[in-house]
Amino acid sequence: MLLRGAGGDSGEGEGGEDGDSAHGENFLLPDRYAAGGEKFAVDSAAMIDDAQFKLAMSHFASGVTIVTTEAEGKAYGMTVASFASLSLHPPLVLVCIEKSTKTHEAIVAAQRFGVSILGLDQKDVSNRFASRADDKFAGIETWRGELELPLIANALTALECRVHQQLAGGDHSIFVGEVVSTKTREGQPLVYFRSGYREIV
Repeated sequence: MLLRGAGGDSGEGEGGEDGDSAHGENFLLPDRYAAGGEKFAVDSAAMIDDAQFKLAMSHFASGVTIVTTEAEGKAYGMTVASFASLSLHPPLVLVCIEKSTKTHEAIVAAQRFGVSILGLDQKDVSNRFASRADDKFAGIETWRGELELPLIANALTALECRVHQQLAGGDHSIFVGEVVSTKTREGQPLVYFRSGYREIV
């Protein structure tokens, strides 16, 4: 598999609002445990700096998703690359969401979320949900499924999930979701690598 640039850098950055995305730069540093499971202290002076960590993580190619939810009648969403399948029985996935974002607060309140896995032709959608726009859904076509969550139209895959568990992960929360519905279509995925979109060739 080869990756080819598809539109260059996305121009997405990090911040305290939902304008930040999880495009390969917000990965989690694991807690350290002894062999017996007892947690032990980590010397922060011996840890790598932020720039080194982000550079290293940028070398991991990932798909791009939009994580959405709705709380008190308002829709929330953000671009997220920290997404993975976790279990088949029961069907579980996980997403990592920065605690400072509005989407995080909304997922905690709603106890459900949607995941739309984007196709190659949806770079603009990714950029919109990684921005600081007041209304990220303006001009974006969505549809609603079994849990009445806003999902991105024409995404390669859309999942609706109920929160199964919330775990602490540094400055993020790891939301484990039980998948209750799915919808898929054929197409090429949108891939993110080295701070830019790529195409599988």
